[in-house]
Amino acid sequence: MLHTWNLECPPIKYKVYTPELFAWGPEKSRISQSICVKLHLNEREIMKVHSRLLPFLILAAVTFTLAGDALSTKVLDNGLQVIVVENHTVPLVTIEVVLRNGSFTETPEKDGLTNLHAHMFFKANKTFPTREACLERTRELGIVSGIRSGEEWEAFYLTLPVDSLKQGLDFMSESIQNPIFSNEALGREKQVILNEIDREAANPSYHRSNAVRAKLWGQNVSRKNYLGNRSVIRSASLEQVRLIQKHYVIPNNASLLVSGDVRPREVFSLAEDLFGSWEAGPDPSRASPVPPYMPLEASLDTVVVQPINNAQIVMAWHGPSVMADVKGTFAADVFSFILNQRTSVLQKNLMDSGIALEVEVYYLTQKHIGPIFITVTCRPQKFWEAYQALQDEIEKFDDTDYFTDEQLTNAKTLLEVAEVFKGDKASALVREVAFWWAVAGLDYYRDYLDNLRAVSRDDILDYVRRYIIGQPHVVAAMMNRQTRQQLQVLEGRLAK
Repeated sequence: MLHTWNLECPPIKYKVYTPELFAWGPEKSRISQSICVKLHLNEREIMKVHSRLLPFLILAAVTFTLAGDALSTKVLDNGLQVIVVENHTVPLVTIEVVLRNGSFTETPEKDGLTNLHAHMFFKANKTFPTREACLERTRELGIVSGIRSGEEWEAFYLTLPVDSLKQGLDFMSESIQNPIFSNEALGREKQVILNEIDREAANPSYHRSNAVRAKLWGQNVSRKNYLGNRSVIRSASLEQVRLIQKHYVIPNNASLLVSGDVRPREVFSLAEDLFGSWEAGPDPSRASPVPPYMPLEASLDTVVVQPINNAQIVMAWHGPSVMADVKGTFAADVFSFILNQRTSVLQKNLMDSGIALEVEVYYLTQKHIGPIFITVTCRPQKFWEAYQALQDEIEKFDDTDYFTDEQLTNAKTLLEVAEVFKGDKASALVREVAFWWAVAGLDYYRDYLDNLRAVSRDDILDYVRRYIIGQPHVVAAMMNRQTRQQLQVLEGRLAK
């Protein structure tokens, strides 16, 4: 996923988009503070730095090793890849097991079962056979545990004091290899997910996203819906959860990541002892291959009525995937960054003109087709003007002067800075590495900066012509009922 960090060093404001797990939305970053420390400048002095010099000063200040270059890896005989990232800042360690599993494996009748399966973990296992016993063990070791699932990954993690590294790895081993799934836990976790869906449904964007997803992915929509379908969750059985465990929770479909105040040799030895006997199974990608995602034959549209004051326009395309077009994924990252800057032609023509209140461009790197989204928020009375203005801008994306050489250089520089500073926090970094391992592979992560630096103007032009300009897409409008009636926003009127 893409995570938004703001780097504020007046007179400029950079919005840095970096690959992250599920986070999406602006937040105050540690980046500006870290840069001030590295450059030995205070905020007032930073204000004096000219915008053209800032990116190069930032890179000059970065002297430590990029996390991707410091990964130590080993593959056990059973296929389990062990990844160690050293960070000796604090005496903590994060242990994570990530699986190549997620909603991409789910047919409509299984929509949400991966999410349910993930919720069943750390509840009971062979050594600690009850929920109470597991909770007591986590208290003894000072463990903070959690689970994550998405379209193309499922993960379980523990953070604890490094003095308990062996015990933590043992607890993770038992939880992954020998979980106990009970009907009591199943009923409880079903309700947890149903409540989560209800909370999401209270947000108008949930309904907009569902409408766009249905049009964009068609018969494969369940494979892009990681949260799940209510009816499938309600009727899920213990046997279905156990089948997921059997087919996907195997060492040759998993990676064990350990990040923090650790040494690779010690971790590899413990991993061999505790995970080496974990039995491999048939490769899920061969046993249950994912059917191809059919391209859109024509542009489609939809209108979503929600009680909102403003109006929104969303345009969505099938973008590049890491299986078919690695170069395109990097061009997508850089071009999205350029378009999101307030100095971009897109932002100036839509926002500075007063047509739009907000414009966001978003690309998500995925193995099975990464989506591209452009979202425009505007006043209701500006809807049709904003709609036409967006169409006009998209047609100009391949103009040779749509972005400058300076904007291209700054985009690559600041994306690189953001990538470097992710290494500050071990627990966050391990989740980053886990995501990329599952979605694109470790080599993609290791080579990220080299491929980012190599992105050229021609690469971006090829990307926009191949995936955006003139390509079938989905257009969604979201507004309240009164606005829709007044403006006559009807399905079939938006798709061009």
